[in-house]
Amino acid sequence: MRNLNKINLKNMNPFIVSGFSKGKYFCNRKNELNKLQNSYINNRNVTLISLRRMGKTSLVLNLFEKIKKDADCLFIDIFPAQNLSDFVNIFANSVYNYFGKTLKNYFGELTGLVKSLGATISINDITGNPELSFGLIKPIKAETNLNEIINFLEKRKKRVLIAFDEFQQILNFTEKNTEAILRTNFQKVSNIGFIFSGSNKGMMESLFSAHSKPFYQSSEILYLNEIPQNEYKDFIIGHIKNSETYLTSEQVDYILSVCRGHTYYIQYFCNRLYSINFNGKKDNIVKVFEDILTENEPVFINYRNMLTNSQWNLLKAIALENTVKEPTSNQFIKKYNLGGASTVQRGLKSLLKDEMITFYNNEFIVSDVFLFNWFKMSKI
Repeated sequence: MRNLNKINLKNMNPFIVSGFSKGKYFCNRKNELNKLQNSYINNRNVTLISLRRMGKTSLVLNLFEKIKKDADCLFIDIFPAQNLSDFVNIFANSVYNYFGKTLKNYFGELTGLVKSLGATISINDITGNPELSFGLIKPIKAETNLNEIINFLEKRKKRVLIAFDEFQQILNFTEKNTEAILRTNFQKVSNIGFIFSGSNKGMMESLFSAHSKPFYQSSEILYLNEIPQNEYKDFIIGHIKNSETYLTSEQVDYILSVCRGHTYYIQYFCNRLYSINFNGKKDNIVKVFEDILTENEPVFINYRNMLTNSQWNLLKAIALENTVKEPTSNQFIKKYNLGGASTVQRGLKSLLKDEMITFYNNEFIVSDVFLFNWFKMSKI
């Protein structure tokens, strides 16, 4: 076990699993970062699509680091929003929190915005930070407030870049005209750029690629795929070279393989190995991975309790196959005793909605890499 008394910034665990990684702890993504920066410089909006936990947030925040002297950058996660009013509330609080720290003329400009929104300032009981409170907002008022926020940002002296994370959430809003409302407000600006990021490929593509949608061709699409194996391998070996941890080239290949090249799971596995000064013994690396899966077992069992038998059996079957192209084929259904094609269709729809599975590269896969591997070793 690493000596806690010796830990300092020089020997901190380089495999970041929470927060955002930057500098030497940010693994490559140079091409994607350059593309985002080029789009910002040339006033092009970007739709950023990838699997969940593939590194979208770190990529965007690293872009913010590069341009923060020239632009006001806001990262806004709208996943909790259920309707347009929630969206506007989250948007307004993000603007208030950011400019409350950066505006010199705080009381002149920001207080004017708060007043125009009809909001009150309160203190969050948990964080102790000030936040805006709106109470019950009617849809018409939400549209008005959205327009007020956009106008406020448009008047900033510096350019503004806004990254909306999990943007596909707007498709679940109760209001059916949300896309048109947002598009109308976003297209009228000249001083604000947008990055729309999301983890649901199908929903994001329907938002920005469908002819009938308001956001059709309003931004360029950038897909964030796995980091090339040789680059990630160099990154891992480079960070353990001067540490007490030891990994062979073959063991790094094993990590990349069992984690399916997925950024978060690779980082987590390496973080664990680094924290125990892993000694390079072949049997031990498998044991560490099994320990991780066992620790997550209560979560996986809870999934079992949440799903129907047919959904669980379908999820397990997809995991055991690694990937599935034709889940309604007779061969697949009979092999795993999944009932009829209609049952499988319903199960696929439900599992996709809950993001238990993902349709990726024209194949169905289990979204959670650890759950995927747990199915492989479990007898449940």
